[in-house]
Amino acid sequence: MIAGTGSAGSAPNMLYYPKGIFVDSTSAMYIADTYNHRIQYWSNGACYGGTVAGTGTLGTSLSQLYYPVAVIVDVNQYMYITDQFNERILRWLVGSCVGQCIAACASTAPGQAANQFYYVVRVVFDSAGSLGLFHFRIFLAQTTGITQIVTSPITSTPSIISTTFSAQ
Repeated sequence: MIAGTGSAGSAPNMLYYPKGIFVDSTSAMYIADTYNHRIQYWSNGACYGGTVAGTGTLGTSLSQLYYPVAVIVDVNQYMYITDQFNERILRWLVGSCVGQCIAACASTAPGQAANQFYYVVRVVFDSAGSLGLFHFRIFLAQTTGITQIVTSPITSTPSIISTTFSAQ
């Protein structure tokens, strides 16, 4: 067992429906502990993890998560968290008590408007350092931040809607 005990729970050595895992250059893991509404950090070889994002209680504030499903970490120690039921992406500095909403910040309801997500499921960096976000109908990517591209249906040609975040 690399992380957790094999049983669901909220203690530091337990996880409850973990989904996304990011492994850094030291082999430490950042785990989206979905049903505990937190991101857990596990050092390589550790017997327990520590909470680095979220409070363990679901909520909509910038210190809370609501079913986080994915996390990635950049070279500057910023976590990018897919906060699925809040329908947003948070940028959260490791060690901080709160995150910053960087995409779909206006609403916690799923939707298809330019400022909404429809059940966001994944966040990734490509080889050029662009941040990409995937959800059921929208893909977002740009080398200097995030540009929203809408496809409906998914097989149609995407069109650029708006820039929603600039990382520079």
